[in-house]
Amino acid sequence: MAIVNLPTDYGTDLPCAIEFPELIYGVTAVAVPQPLNGQVYHPLTHAVLPTVILPNVKVPYLLIPAHVPAHWTIAETHGLPIKQVVAPLFQGTGNQTIRPDLPIQHRQSVIAVIKHWADNSYLGVDSYHRDCKSFVLGGRENGETPAAAARREVTEETGYTDLTVDSVYPIMLLNHFYADYKGVNRHATLHIVFGHLSSDRHVALTAKESNEHAVKWVAQRDLRNFLTVKNNLFAVDIIEHGPHAYTGDGLIVNSGELDGLSRAAAREVVAKILAER
Repeated sequence: MAIVNLPTDYGTDLPCAIEFPELIYGVTAVAVPQPLNGQVYHPLTHAVLPTVILPNVKVPYLLIPAHVPAHWTIAETHGLPIKQVVAPLFQGTGNQTIRPDLPIQHRQSVIAVIKHWADNSYLGVDSYHRDCKSFVLGGRENGETPAAAARREVTEETGYTDLTVDSVYPIMLLNHFYADYKGVNRHATLHIVFGHLSSDRHVALTAKESNEHAVKWVAQRDLRNFLTVKNNLFAVDIIEHGPHAYTGDGLIVNSGELDGLSRAAAREVVAKILAER
């Protein structure tokens, strides 16, 4: 636990506790025991931070909803923003281990987690030519939003068109791998899009798509046995347990000079930054 002094507009700094200093860019609010005399500001970005009055608070503390479970609950109750600053990192193994002799392609992609219109099953695809059983996956094209990419990919890969996007999950994933089926290294950023179909309305698949994979409906209870793409299991965890904070390791994101560091490395950098203030 560290203490950070927050600038205010009423003349004195506000000392606040922070449990994980390396996540300081993920702070979106301050928990305090009583109303303040004015506004408080993020110590590094200088953005105004909303305050949440919690009577059981003894020392004001910084809220990092994306990565601390208790803070996620507070954020849901009080309508606070959730800012991700740690991205789970998945890395290819075996034939999909990054090739050091090839350049890296950066790619924005989606995992489309689509529920059946009438029962508790989810839309999957099963490749004919490689061991790849997954939710609908695909890259974002021409500046598409994750929601738009999910709609397009679901129609292209499965033919279903009566799709409603329910949410884009606030925690994105990173996948660093060699796409042996394409012959390229990829650093992919994956946004999880949750949605549902309202009917079986669909269009015919192209010959290319029909020859690449089978479309499968997979009962929720069977998802873990069906899926072979490890990062897809992150979405299964959300299906089973509901939206929740990500508490694990990975690479720092959305954090300026900390981006790309591990949590441990970011902690050391933040300690130096705060010591110099």
